[in-house]
Amino acid sequence: MSSASVQNKTDATNISGGYRQYLESLCRRRGWPDPSYECHRDPSGYKCLVLVNGREYQTDGSLASRASSPPEGELSRCLPEPVQPRSAKLSDALSASDDSLVYDLLQENFLEVAVDEYEWLTELQSLGYSAKEIADILLEKSRDGPCVFAKLKIPDTAKFVKGFHNDGCVHSDRVDMEVATHITTVDTAQDQAESPGSTSTSSVENDTGLSLSPLESIEYFCGIGGVKPTATGVAELQFGSLAFRNDNATAISSLHDDGATADVLMDLERAAGILQQLQGCCDSFSFLCLQESRVELVRVNLDVIRCFDSISLEKIMPGLTNEAPESRALAAQFLSLAFLSYSQAHCGVIRPFFLDTPLSHVILIGDQQQTADFYIPCIVGSLVELTCFGTMLKQQVFAFQYSEFYFQKGTLQRHRNLDLSASPEDILDTWGPGEFLAQQNDRENLYAISIGGGLITRVSTNPMLLHWSLGAKLDSQPVLTFHRTQKVHIGAKVYNNDHCQAKPKEKLLSAFLILEELGTFSSYWEVSERQLGWGLQAGQGAIALIQFNQTWVKRRGVTKKSKLLSQRSVYVADLEGYFGIQVSVCTGIARRIRLRDLLSDVLPAYVGALVAKPVGWKSLVGEFKILQTLKTGNLSTWLESLDYSLQKTFEDLVMAVLFLLQDTGVDRKGENFVIGCIQPDIPFRCFSVPCRKENYWARIVADSEDIATFAYMTTQCLETDVVKCQGPSAYWANSTALLWTAVSCCEEEQLLRTASALPSPTHWKLKHLEAYLIGKPEAPLLVRVDRHDDQDEPRLFVSVSKIRPDFLWRLYRSASASKPRRLRERGAFNQIAENVMVLTSTSERST
Repeated sequence: MSSASVQNKTDATNISGGYRQYLESLCRRRGWPDPSYECHRDPSGYKCLVLVNGREYQTDGSLASRASSPPEGELSRCLPEPVQPRSAKLSDALSASDDSLVYDLLQENFLEVAVDEYEWLTELQSLGYSAKEIADILLEKSRDGPCVFAKLKIPDTAKFVKGFHNDGCVHSDRVDMEVATHITTVDTAQDQAESPGSTSTSSVENDTGLSLSPLESIEYFCGIGGVKPTATGVAELQFGSLAFRNDNATAISSLHDDGATADVLMDLERAAGILQQLQGCCDSFSFLCLQESRVELVRVNLDVIRCFDSISLEKIMPGLTNEAPESRALAAQFLSLAFLSYSQAHCGVIRPFFLDTPLSHVILIGDQQQTADFYIPCIVGSLVELTCFGTMLKQQVFAFQYSEFYFQKGTLQRHRNLDLSASPEDILDTWGPGEFLAQQNDRENLYAISIGGGLITRVSTNPMLLHWSLGAKLDSQPVLTFHRTQKVHIGAKVYNNDHCQAKPKEKLLSAFLILEELGTFSSYWEVSERQLGWGLQAGQGAIALIQFNQTWVKRRGVTKKSKLLSQRSVYVADLEGYFGIQVSVCTGIARRIRLRDLLSDVLPAYVGALVAKPVGWKSLVGEFKILQTLKTGNLSTWLESLDYSLQKTFEDLVMAVLFLLQDTGVDRKGENFVIGCIQPDIPFRCFSVPCRKENYWARIVADSEDIATFAYMTTQCLETDVVKCQGPSAYWANSTALLWTAVSCCEEEQLLRTASALPSPTHWKLKHLEAYLIGKPEAPLLVRVDRHDDQDEPRLFVSVSKIRPDFLWRLYRSASASKPRRLRERGAFNQIAENVMVLTSTSERST
């Protein structure tokens, strides 16, 4: 019922007085607004639509025509059912693919439609989408399910090279690198930082359509068991079909016939060629085979793709063929999906760019036809938990198993945590970077594998069992070894010792005071890679640290903080980056600063707390004025004036401070904003500020691929025009109400990269009442601009984004819709950005 047609209740003369009194009494008792009425006459008598608490009701003709007022109890029983709300009509129209009705509902009755399950549509409207654009994306989703069809630029890539090995790979000291095949590699640093839908400079087969990054190209060539959308933009699939279950989190993939097998394998060769160019693999790849009591990492040579028709299935699918039928189509599907999983280090869900929903289960059935009861053999890929190795990965892994019938008991059930069986070389090839620790004169038998900030060491002999432990140190005189090419069993068994000789309660009490000095969550396994080899103790000169040249390419979503802390060197450009946040202990105001500014504040307190001062520190402070240079000097020129030993001292101090603050910023769950307190004469501790109410804004500073956050408390009194010094009697309230930072528009930056001439810094400006998304593309926040005058510094009000994740992904990838406008914080010191104040919106302050 549109607001224009609603009449005042006093005009509803044909509603019985008793009925009106009942409705008005009901609204008063429940605190609702007074009811509104809309009446019309038809052959059966008067009909009235009544709006009560936002819902429409239609009166009964006989009830409306009664002369007398019936008792309230009777009226209550006679109260008719609500008229179908327009949001329900929209659902019906989408189900029926009634395009005209969908357009009419959204254009004529948008506010009445955008409620309940469609409330998030109002956010799309605030982001600048028209009713027609919203209707288009809703209809597209209704027609296509989770598949996103768009015209694509398919890269013209070479197939994989047989016998290829990367320089310094994990196989390098066993392979004759003089005869190993080499290829030209490509840089993926920019590729991994690009957002969904970003452009690529690779040569392409099609000169129009959306460009694909190298990793997206791998996803496309692999498909889901070889099945993928066409590149023409037509809503069709190539080589087979996909069906979806469990809210689209399960995909069932089948090939049309045996003729599609050759096409799937040909595209797989191209996917492998791309990963070789990215230095992500050599001449083989791995997959995880799910068994009864463990998960086995199995290695497969890429050459099986080209020898597919002439070799046994046992060599194609080792560990999966004992019961599997002789199906070449199923084997081709498996190779394609297994390689896709390998390209992301078998970590997490399968999420190709052409699906708007991530897949936790994939069922491969070859060229068989689906049946209603699914009584057919298949290979199932699903997420499972590992024991101690899973602790390092901090996520589930994607593993495969053969199933005689998909719906047999246990196929979809969550498995208990399982141990990992794998060879050391395959572990580093799949999940590296990492290093081997071995005897100087024996590089085949290892004492440990250094990976993920910890060590994998042998903990028992019979049976031989290995264990990964964070921050572990190698024994001073290690004895137990394991071979680098033989499979080992990695797992942790925890037993309860009922005969403990210690006094646990006393030990717990004595340790209580140091609990706050620890980070608020375990260090990221990926950020500890710079600690590779730190498991060595002093005096262990007889132990060799075997290093390899490895990349991050298979580790998706690596944060800027992870990369900073994993580097073997410190770069001047990173010190100029705005990766620090200082929070005033007086006012609670936070502001972004450069890393060099953070170092000038924190270094004196950090070094002052050390018992043994770093060699050369006095010279750096006195003669070379390190603190003044960090604040205002030319850092590159200053570093060139230092000799090598002082440069190394400075570099070590930088990394020490960054590692000290590595757990600051927003924690992994997004629940707390952790602020380091590094002050002279007091223990180094931290404040944990909940990201709720007035502190909700802090969620935007979560670590991402572009931005790192190292946060610390400062004694400087930071003020704004509104927030002033709190005075001598103020205390720290564990709250920080706003952030001063600078932001840029992602879409504008992409335009700058393609523009022939650089526009002026005022080319883009935030405007009053504009809305943007900010944060991770898959889980963004909504920001609204408050800027009444273009000369004023804008304020951004942060709230949670309610856009459904599947539609958000579709908007990023769809060719038919404009992309959501996104902001990101300034990272590089020379990046064009606009200064802003970030606050929490009023809608989040009460939550």
